[in-house]
Amino acid sequence: GEPLRNVPRSIRQEGHAILYAEEHGEQGWLWIRKK
Repeated sequence: GEPLRNVPRSIRQEGHAILYAEEHGEQGWLWIRKK
């Protein structure tokens, strides 16, 4: 499934996934690696 299906659209669109990962831990990094 999608590890971070609730990531705000602004984060997905603007490329702030690293900041999200730093706040949310390993699930955030899993989401980054999928990109």
